[in-house]
Amino acid sequence: MLPGLVLSAVLAAQPAPAAPPGPLPPTPAPALYQPAPTMPVSPAAYPPQQMAPAAPPILRDTHLGPPDSFWVGGDYLLYWLKPAQVPLLVAGNRPGLPSVPVIGGREHEFGPADGGRLYIGTWLNDRHTLGVQASGFLLEQKSAFAAVNSGPGGSPQLVRPFLDALLARPAELLVSDPGLLAGGAFLATGSRLSGADLTVIRNIAYCPNYSFDFLAGGKYLDLDEYLAITQVTRPIDGGVVVLDNVPYSGTGSVLTVADRFRTRNQFWGGVLGLRGEYRFGPAFVNLTVKGGVGNTRQEVDIDGFSAVSVAGVPRLPTGLLAVQGANNGRQVSNRLSVVSEVGAQVGVQVSRHLRVMIGYDLLYLESVARPGDQIDPIVNPRLLPTSTSFRQVSGLTSPIRTRARDDWYAHGIRLGAQLQY
Repeated sequence: MLPGLVLSAVLAAQPAPAAPPGPLPPTPAPALYQPAPTMPVSPAAYPPQQMAPAAPPILRDTHLGPPDSFWVGGDYLLYWLKPAQVPLLVAGNRPGLPSVPVIGGREHEFGPADGGRLYIGTWLNDRHTLGVQASGFLLEQKSAFAAVNSGPGGSPQLVRPFLDALLARPAELLVSDPGLLAGGAFLATGSRLSGADLTVIRNIAYCPNYSFDFLAGGKYLDLDEYLAITQVTRPIDGGVVVLDNVPYSGTGSVLTVADRFRTRNQFWGGVLGLRGEYRFGPAFVNLTVKGGVGNTRQEVDIDGFSAVSVAGVPRLPTGLLAVQGANNGRQVSNRLSVVSEVGAQVGVQVSRHLRVMIGYDLLYLESVARPGDQIDPIVNPRLLPTSTSFRQVSGLTSPIRTRARDDWYAHGIRLGAQLQY
């Protein structure tokens, strides 16, 4: 029995076995919101807060312009120029009746002028919103003519009218006179236009249906015009012609009197404009409006002569309306001018790189010197080699330079094609 007691005592002295592990109690989650401690509410405890200023808006333009980088094109031009105003230069006398205008006293039409225009342009930045275009055009010189001749017997009577500056009354230089003088007169007047542009293009808006551009640049225009009147008179029977106070008779003594007036207007100036285009499918329509101010260099050249077809007789540098020592010579002046231009066209985008179009243009230039306006009909006969009072220098120095100016325009049709890449 003793061993059993000892074993029981030993077992009792051993520590109790640990309990098997079990689930741990859940850890409480941290509080997501802790209420603020209670504070006294007063204006002093909570001063008003200042609002931060708003950031300025970004004004940078980030739109993209037309997809093509480069373009080149050409137009066929068919323009009409403003008619030439020609004063009365030759009249026909009828016994007992007023003189009948034969040459001058009305406008002379030039008719349509053919020409061409070339242009080339490119975009200067990657977004195709800033570009440049250069262009130039040239029209053919257009002329208008008028002529009148008497019969072999000098009928009808033809005269070149003017106003006598000494007597202040109408006077005339005979071209033909029945039974005494036979002759005729010939008028030629012409006009030629050319020009060039250098334009900076700022694309304002672009989408597949429309585009809108602002235009700024320089413009050059060159308008070159002339008017010439030539008289040829020969004596018949007992008639005579006079040159430098010397009478000449006989059919071989042909008198020629000529006057020529030439003007050139060269405009240099800056222009501003707008251009818009609307597209619907492959078709498109666009409108361009430009206006500008610049300097017009105006050159007026007047010369004339009188001569007789007799050996050894010199030609004198005076006609009837162009007189040496009065208005003969070349004069250059500068004048501030305004230029305006409108163009409209419709066309078709034939392919990705080719478009064709037809349009209408109107060009206006103010304050232009024109040949017919430079003619002064008031003449001192003592300055004329064909007058019997020639070299009796007295009275007014006339004709004078009129310095007259007029507005001018050209308009017409253009037919063109453009390549785009």
